[in-house]
Amino acid sequence: MNFTDFCAKEGVRLLRDDINYIRNKLYHVAKYNRKAVMLEYIARWHQGMSECTEPNKRENAGRRKANLYLLLEL
Repeated sequence: MNFTDFCAKEGVRLLRDDINYIRNKLYHVAKYNRKAVMLEYIARWHQGMSECTEPNKRENAGRRKANLYLLLEL
């Protein structure tokens, strides 16, 4: 299963820009560690969504928190 299918299964709706960004970041991660990175990405996404109090902004809040994880920690 590729990461886009994995994310969709976990309720994370990726945009085309997200997919390109994640691919670029995962390219620099060892293959054996990629699943752990994606699990953390999904966890951060859900955390960001749950922290947002405005329903129409929840998905963007999740996306922002997850993408910042990749930016700052990889």
